[in-house]
Amino acid sequence: MTKNSVNHHINTIYWERQKGDNCRIHSLNAMFGKPHISESEFKTLCEEYDTIICGLNSIQMDGFAECRSIVNYIVDKYTQKYTQLIPINIKGIHNKNRAYWNYNRFVPKLGGPIKAYFEFNKGHIWFNKYINNKWYKIDSLSGVNLCNPIKKFSNNGYMLVFEPEAVFNEIEYLISFVKINIKTVYDSNASSDFEIAFYNLYHLLNKITLDYSPYDSDYNTKISSLRLIFKLLTKFITENRRKTLDKTKINTLENQLIKSILLF
Repeated sequence: MTKNSVNHHINTIYWERQKGDNCRIHSLNAMFGKPHISESEFKTLCEEYDTIICGLNSIQMDGFAECRSIVNYIVDKYTQKYTQLIPINIKGIHNKNRAYWNYNRFVPKLGGPIKAYFEFNKGHIWFNKYINNKWYKIDSLSGVNLCNPIKKFSNNGYMLVFEPEAVFNEIEYLISFVKINIKTVYDSNASSDFEIAFYNLYHLLNKITLDYSPYDSDYNTKISSLRLIFKLLTKFITENRRKTLDKTKINTLENQLIKSILLF
C-alpha cells in the first residue's frame, strides 16, 4: 500500500506488485481480491480463449475481438459479470467510434451499477474499485491510491464491470439505438454499422434468464422477441468465428437481426 492509501481499507483491497509483464494478472487479482489467477493458469486460459477466437495470441498481447479480450473472458468465466469495452483512443483513432456509441453515458453509472473498471494504456492495465463512496486505483506499478471520480472518459481504454441490475437497461438501450439509427430494414449496407451492438447484445443476453412469466403476457412477448434475437445472435457469432467466413450468410443474419430488433 502507498502513502496515499487509506489504511482502514487494507482488508478490502488486494494489491500485487508488478512481476514481469503480468499486469493483466495483477489487475484481475485486484478485482478478485485475492491471488486467484496464477501465471500458469493465465497461460492455460489464454490458450483456451484462443481456441474460441481464432487468430489471437493472447499470452503475448491483448488482442480484441467481439469487443472483448482475454481480461473480459476471464471476468466472464469466473464472475458471470458483463464487461463493457471502451476502446483506447491513441491519436484520436476512435474519436468517431466513441462519439457514435456515446460511451460517456456510462459516467453517471460509475459508483452505482458500475462499481469497478479496468483501465489501460498502450503498455499497462490496472483496476479501479469503488469502496464507501470513494474510488481507488489499484496499480501493480504505483500501488493503491485514491483517485478522482471520472467526469469524462480519457483516451485510455476501459473495461467497465456491470452489476446485474445494469444489464437489462443496456440491452434496451442497444435495441433502441439500432431502431432509431437504422435507415431502412432492407438497407444491407446499414447492418455493418451495428456490429458492435450485435456483439455486446450477445454477451449481455448471456447474462439474463429468458424465462416466461405465468402472469405477465406483455413481458412474455418481450421474452419471445429476445429469445429470437439471441438465437440469431448466436448464429451470427458462430459464423463470424469460423476460419473461412461466408459473407453472404453473415449479411443475411445481420439483416434478420435488424428485422427482429425492429419488431421488439
